[in-house]
Amino acid sequence: MSERIAGFLVFNGRGFLSLKKRDGGFWDFPKGHVENEYDIDAAIRELREETGIENFEIIPGFRKEIHYKGRDAVFFLAKTSESVTLSKEHTEFSWESKTSFDNQMELIESARKFLEHPSGLVVAVIGASRNEDKYGFKILKYLVNRGVRAIPVNPNASSVFHIKCYPSVRDVQEHIDIADVVVPPKVAVSVVKECMEAGVGMVWLQPGAESEEAIELCRKNGVRVIYNACIMEETEKGTNEFIL
Repeated sequence: MSERIAGFLVFNGRGFLSLKKRDGGFWDFPKGHVENEYDIDAAIRELREETGIENFEIIPGFRKEIHYKGRDAVFFLAKTSESVTLSKEHTEFSWESKTSFDNQMELIESARKFLEHPSGLVVAVIGASRNEDKYGFKILKYLVNRGVRAIPVNPNASSVFHIKCYPSVRDVQEHIDIADVVVPPKVAVSVVKECMEAGVGMVWLQPGAESEEAIELCRKNGVRVIYNACIMEETEKGTNEFIL
C-alpha cells in the first residue's frame, strides 16, 4: 500500500508557489504525509511547517487526487499574500510555478482553470463556527475535505477555517445548491426565509436545528427540506445523493 500525501497549490495572484528540495534539488509543492487525519489537516500542517505561512485563504471546491511520484496524493487550493519562510528541507522558493515533473503542470493548469471558472456543488453552512468542537465547524471542514464548495455563513465571523465567511446567505454572490443549517430551532425560521429570498432550492436542517415551523415553511414554498439526518453521517453511509 502506497503512502498517502496531501498538500496545497498556493496562489499569490501571479503564480503558484514552488519549493526546491534540498535533497534531490527538484521543485515541489508544500505537502506531506497524512497521518490518521483528514487530508486537509495534513495539507494545512505541512503548508505551515514548510513555508511559515499562517495567513491564507482556502478556496473550497478544489480537490485533485493523483498518483504523484509513486504515491497517492491529494492537493487543495489556497491563496495568500504572505511572504515565505523556508524550512530546512528546502533551499529556495519561487512564485513562477516552477515544476520538475509532468503532472505538476497538470495540477497547476487545473488550479488555474478552477480559479477562473469555479465549478461543483455549492453548500452554504449557515451557523458555521470558529469553535472546533461545534458542528458548525466540523461540518464545514468535512465538506471542504471532500472537495465540496462549502461556504461559511455567520454574521459574527469574517472567516471560518481559512475560508471567507458571509454575514447572510443573501450576501453570497453565487447560486447555492444546498443550505446546511446549523442554528438553534428558534433561529431556523428566519434562516429559511433568507434562503428563500436568496433562491436556495434545498434546506438541510441539521439535528438540533429542526422546528416544525421551519419545515412547514419550506414545504409551503416549494423548498425541498431534509431533517432528522446529519449531512456528514448520510454522506459517509453513501445515502446522500448529492455529496458522494
